[in-house]
Amino acid sequence: MRTWGPMTLALGLAAAACGGVADDVRNAQDAYEQARYENALVWLDAVADDLADMDRPTRARYFYLRGMAEHRLGRDREARH
Repeated sequence: MRTWGPMTLALGLAAAACGGVADDVRNAQDAYEQARYENALVWLDAVADDLADMDRPTRARYFYLRGMAEHRLGRDREARH
């Protein structure tokens, strides 16, 4: 039973980290929908290093929100990836 403890903890932390990234992208979307584009970019910057770990729909939403937030702020050069 003791050998399952560390593995269970590791899996739980990994799941929480994935949920955290999805939550941050969701928070960015909420900020974007409220026209708080700078705030949306802050949320997106927080998870930029986790792009490789995101599932495909979350990654697509990340890039869409980043590009659209930059565009809404008049930063078209940054909006183009």
